[in-house]
Amino acid sequence: MDSPLFNCQSYRRFGVEIEINTLDGSARRPDTENGEISLGADILAHIVHKATKERVEIQSWDYIHNNTDWVIKHDTSCGMEINSPVLKGWTGLKKLVRVAEMIGKSPLEADRRCSLHVHINISDLSKAQLASVIAYYIKCEHVLFDSFPDHRKNNRYCQFLGMSDMFSHDYLINADDIIHKVSSTKYFSLNAYHFMRGGGFTDDNSRRLSVEVRMAENTGCVDPYFMKNWIRLLLHFFDVTKNLPAPYDYTEGDPWSGLLWLDTRDVMALLGFDNESHLSEGLKQVRSWFINRLRENTLCDLPGIWSKAGRYKNWTDIPDTSEVKDEDYLYGKRYVV
Repeated sequence: MDSPLFNCQSYRRFGVEIEINTLDGSARRPDTENGEISLGADILAHIVHKATKERVEIQSWDYIHNNTDWVIKHDTSCGMEINSPVLKGWTGLKKLVRVAEMIGKSPLEADRRCSLHVHINISDLSKAQLASVIAYYIKCEHVLFDSFPDHRKNNRYCQFLGMSDMFSHDYLINADDIIHKVSSTKYFSLNAYHFMRGGGFTDDNSRRLSVEVRMAENTGCVDPYFMKNWIRLLLHFFDVTKNLPAPYDYTEGDPWSGLLWLDTRDVMALLGFDNESHLSEGLKQVRSWFINRLRENTLCDLPGIWSKAGRYKNWTDIPDTSEVKDEDYLYGKRYVV
């Protein structure tokens, strides 16, 4: 039997910020100079250490880049957050899945002020390749947002690139320009803010050699199945689109040209999700999770492009899927690749 064309064996490094509420729900900054920590930070640190068997530090708020340990720190929006070290492959992802699983069973919670931020390493990409990834992200962004609930689709902390005034359907893709545009704030749904602030493609980049995706809602902070499949979907997206030439200049009626948005059917084809026989068991699980999320969230109560009328075409394009979930759905060997 031939091997599947697509699998989850990605060697791309990644990291996350997992936002969690304090035990009293306060986002007040603790007086760290006098030894105060966020209420529940010690419990969170214990959970992370127990799940990973690795060193955990409780720190005051600061930008953290390239940390080698797990860090718990204050977060001004929701209370506190976990900053993971740089991770890779199933070994790294499994640690995150265990962390989310154990938080979900603890007294700690993640309300709508919380979200999951994923940092995807791009140190192997050329400027042209990163521009291509960004361009295809913009073309697929509205479908990715379709898999998330209303409060993430209209949120100032994960702003929709495709609805900004920076891009139009006939935007002429220039690598320097498109990277610069998505770096102007860290609050875009995908941004290269810290990458460019640290020096971008120069040899002395002092910050993250990564871009950040901020779409995922609070559920992703405490749901291990969500954590597993969302990160795998992003890694797969980057590994697919990095090797594609940038979309060619806008041609009327051709959705693959310019920055025209792709329909759900086209996004599935781009990802290779239109043919299950080409997918490994692990990627079939990702596909199933993504499709079920689309079915749950595409039709919502927001106005404009997010209205039921505005999303109906995308809704009708969602393919069928069978649930890829059994008693070993989180850690089973058949889903490792």
